[in-house]
Amino acid sequence: MTLTNIERRWAHAVFEAIFPRGKGVVKVGVLDLDLDGYLDGLSHQWPALAWGTFRVSLLLVVLASVIFLKTLRSYSKISLEKRISVLERLYKSEIYYFRSVVVFLKATAGMLYGAGIREVIAPGRAPSPVALIQLRSGKAR
Repeated sequence: MTLTNIERRWAHAVFEAIFPRGKGVVKVGVLDLDLDGYLDGLSHQWPALAWGTFRVSLLLVVLASVIFLKTLRSYSKISLEKRISVLERLYKSEIYYFRSVVVFLKATAGMLYGAGIREVIAPGRAPSPVALIQLRSGKAR
């Protein structure tokens, strides 16, 4: 089962808040990669329970934005800074489930970003360890 159009917009907004364009050493964001193809692939590869958990996680972030920001605007319509702040508040929550939702979504986005960014750094070959260190920390060590 694939995502509905609104869930797809939420996924784009959440993943962009996790890996935004123009941040860090590599100026490529997750939206510069084939996000729709990745999500379609996940919908067919993941078991129904994992896929359902992904969809519920997206919904939780959207509902959290309504509560935290006290606005009825859709998560995908608010500014990137506000979307990032919603994820940060969920991650800093004392409730383990809310923190784990952010980690789950970041891991899901990271699978695409890690594979896609590798091709941006060094098309056709594995990136050097220095490039990976720079990606993680924003500077060479």
